[in-house]
Amino acid sequence: MLDGTPLGHWALERLSKKPDDQIGAEEDASTADGETYDAAVKLVLTSRKAAVSWLQRQLRIGYNSAARLVERMQTEGLVSAPDHIGRREVIAPAPEGTDAAETADVTEPVAPEPTVEDASVIGQEAARAGAPVTANPFPARDVRRAAWDEAWCKELGSDGMDIPDALKPAAKPKKEDGSAPADEPKAAGQ
Repeated sequence: MLDGTPLGHWALERLSKKPDDQIGAEEDASTADGETYDAAVKLVLTSRKAAVSWLQRQLRIGYNSAARLVERMQTEGLVSAPDHIGRREVIAPAPEGTDAAETADVTEPVAPEPTVEDASVIGQEAARAGAPVTANPFPARDVRRAAWDEAWCKELGSDGMDIPDALKPAAKPKKEDGSAPADEPKAAGQ
């Protein structure tokens, strides 16, 4: 479209050569990429995980950058090609001096799940604290949810279906003669 115009010639020249400041920026980026790659390799070898999204989160980089790093590791023989569901295995051995406990997935101990009895106690405490029935922390179709609700209702002497005062309609005053207020329609036949 701009072929043969001064603007078109300028654009072609601009795109075909790299300015000096752009060359320096690329060298800085390649140095940073080298440091990022080294950090990525260390993470993958010690954790024995080669998932792109995991690496992205660990290094706080973009998904495409993490994917390029993993592909480079595959080219260098550190990780396998993705299997039929996209998982990769770490082929290279763990770095020397790395303890086996460091390479294993170490998770913090998790508190045991509350029992049905625990859920009842939690429900009672929530009712005493003034929490609404909607504060039940257990998922739907979980027996602990029902136990929590039952204990909450029992503690407050409610069925849990009470309408909050703020949502209740205001009572309309009645006329002294016993007839309906003027704004209410009269029933047919009266």
